[in-house]
Amino acid sequence: MPDAASVPLALTWPLVGAVLCGALLHAGWNALVKSSGDKPLDTALVHLMGALVALKTTPKVLGLMIVVVLSQLAHDALPATWTYYTIERFQWSSADIGLSLAAVGILTALVFGFLTRIAIPRIGEKRAVQLGLLCAALGYAGFAVAPYGWVMFAVKPLWALGGLGDAALSAIMSKGVGETEQGALQGAIASSRSLTSVAAPVLMSYLFATFTGAGAPVYFAGAAF
Repeated sequence: MPDAASVPLALTWPLVGAVLCGALLHAGWNALVKSSGDKPLDTALVHLMGALVALKTTPKVLGLMIVVVLSQLAHDALPATWTYYTIERFQWSSADIGLSLAAVGILTALVFGFLTRIAIPRIGEKRAVQLGLLCAALGYAGFAVAPYGWVMFAVKPLWALGGLGDAALSAIMSKGVGETEQGALQGAIASSRSLTSVAAPVLMSYLFATFTGAGAPVYFAGAAF
């Protein structure tokens, strides 16, 4: 058991995290209030269904929301099964897994931090979405069928380019709604991503277990991708 002196220190970081979450919640709520203009802010706007109802007059944006949800669900397959998959297929160590995740973080930062500013203005938002979705799809397929561990690293730059589609898609959706609906749009996007982050571990882990277990209809460890 931990001694009494270590208990306050152990509680420090959770308390810091709680304070930061509270600050983010306060900032997000204020953003929603300001984006609603003179209209009263309906509390349902902070929920996905309420936000979608608020956006019902923009069917194009609602259609793109489906793309957002499916794209995010595919993305969430990575944190849900990456460790299990790489151990199962390539017998990676903790160091290997940590290095691979660090590479993902670096590539993601490069794409969102630098490449989006250069590529999207040059090729346009529509083409950026198309290119991003294509690269992401090819990246997931590459992960799923990679025969060797080094292939996972080789595929990552291609997969990371999917970030171009995410950034361009958000811009297109933002332009598709009025100023007073920006809060509802961002609420819908954030809520959908929260829901997929809850659903993905259950769904993707189930797929992984189904296709790697003793009773698997066919062995395919990359089914979640």
